[in-house]
Amino acid sequence: SYAQLVAPFDAVVTERAVEPGTMATPGTPLLFLEDPADQRLEVSVDESRAAWTRPGQSVDVSLDAEPGTTGRVWTPARIAEVDRVDPASHTFTVKIDLPSGHTARSGSVGRARVTGAARRALTLSDSALVRRGQLTFVFVVDPGNIARLRAVSTGSALAGRTEVLAGVVANDAVVINPAPSLVDGQAVRASAATSGGRP
Repeated sequence: SYAQLVAPFDAVVTERAVEPGTMATPGTPLLFLEDPADQRLEVSVDESRAAWTRPGQSVDVSLDAEPGTTGRVWTPARIAEVDRVDPASHTFTVKIDLPSGHTARSGSVGRARVTGAARRALTLSDSALVRRGQLTFVFVVDPGNIARLRAVSTGSALAGRTEVLAGVVANDAVVINPAPSLVDGQAVRASAATSGGRP
């Protein structure tokens, strides 16, 4: 009743630190405000990709909380800040200014896509991967048409395919969509639907 508080921008009150009737003392915050038009997406990036990120660079972002969208929609945005590399985790934080018109709120989940140098990688369809606890396996078919369960080390995943860092080589025959009953040492045969296709 003694004063009127006016925000310096069009804001949303996200937290109230005092209750009506509480004495307002100097230095004590009363309200926490958020500007929906001035938000950033913070992404943790591996230090091996440090050369691909710099302030002002254009990237694509996708916000999981955007209503009215089906599937993942990518929108152009720009990198605002790049933090130093954390020596413990060997990662660094990239802060990206979100494009105008988004409807995400603080705490929402998003993703960023950065274009880097092209490289060759061995990938498998996600349907070929057999996950058991923390380990990942695939069934590799030996020359005698016997399925052998082999542990693999995986990397990044994109568009239904996962990079395989170790465990298989380019010419290995891999079982796609293995049946739950398939076990190591079981005989298999190629299906006409998948023979000759990309593994």
